[in-house]
Amino acid sequence: MKDGKMTALAISSTALGFVLLATHATGVGVALDKVRAAAFGHAPQDQQQQVMLEQTFPVGAGGTLVIDVRDADVRVTTAAGGQSSVTVLAEARDQDWARQVFERMRFEVGVSGTTLTVRAHDPDIRSEEWREHRGVSMTVRVAIPNRFDVRITTADGDVEVGDIEGAVQLRTSDGDVQLGNVTGSASVTTSDGDVTAGDITGGVEFRTSDGDVHVGVVSGPAIVLQSSDGDIDAGTLAAEKITVRTQDGDIVLASVAGELDAAVGDGDVTVRFAKAAPASITAGDGDIAVSADGAFGFDLDLSGGDVSVPRGMVVQGAVSSRGARGTVNGGGPLIRVRSGDGSVVVNLPGAR
Repeated sequence: MKDGKMTALAISSTALGFVLLATHATGVGVALDKVRAAAFGHAPQDQQQQVMLEQTFPVGAGGTLVIDVRDADVRVTTAAGGQSSVTVLAEARDQDWARQVFERMRFEVGVSGTTLTVRAHDPDIRSEEWREHRGVSMTVRVAIPNRFDVRITTADGDVEVGDIEGAVQLRTSDGDVQLGNVTGSASVTTSDGDVTAGDITGGVEFRTSDGDVHVGVVSGPAIVLQSSDGDIDAGTLAAEKITVRTQDGDIVLASVAGELDAAVGDGDVTVRFAKAAPASITAGDGDIAVSADGAFGFDLDLSGGDVSVPRGMVVQGAVSSRGARGTVNGGGPLIRVRSGDGSVVVNLPGAR
């Protein structure tokens, strides 16, 4: 839990002074051990993990998993089989305190029809309790069949979901999200954390306020990848509409098949097209590089701090180092590229 980690800052001047003396006497390695002990009151190996809850349910493939916990990490694994299981683990130095926190969270685990539900409440721990007992880390582990819909919400914690066939919806206010291969749609939102996913068939909407977005091969009716502060990189993106945006970070799209709207406030953009489709690519302050797999026909509208006109481009109107309009390979969908203060390079193999 993040609140527990904050107690590390409450190091008394006496303990810190002792550590500084130890640094001189016994070396940096020993001093670091003293810092940890002074900060947390225990060494890392003193942390112990215990099972607080463990239940198995006869919920087979085709079910739905709903998890709503206030403050815990969530791990979902999938495998062939006709049962589902829920395990809640607590990791802490003080096992009695871990039990108290677990009881305060009032876990509710049950099945209604084919829906497996796990809910937990805010433990409402006072700051003086954290100072006395130190932190507790809660983890909810769920094992379900491969074919399952998943809906997870957590206020503070990381979320991991393995390969799955079904619709996936993940929400965390503060934590990283890791998602395996998904046959179905996937929606992920985190206010502060990275989003990493494998291959997805069914469409994607990934949003993070502060973190990177990494995804493999994605196809579906629509794809949205968005970060306020972080890099975005993707393998193959194939959809009718593809939207990729970040305020502060780079965008790298290895293969795009579909209408693209890509924008970055402060960062570079690299895009390679797998088919001819309209595109709008904008960088407030960064370089833009555009290429294609084959001799596709495009209309081009290029503007930037330093624009390189591609070989074979039939120019319309005036050409300068800051902009050009024209066609390649007989023309086609419009690619509009704008960089406020950066280079624009378009490389279209086979252009004539």
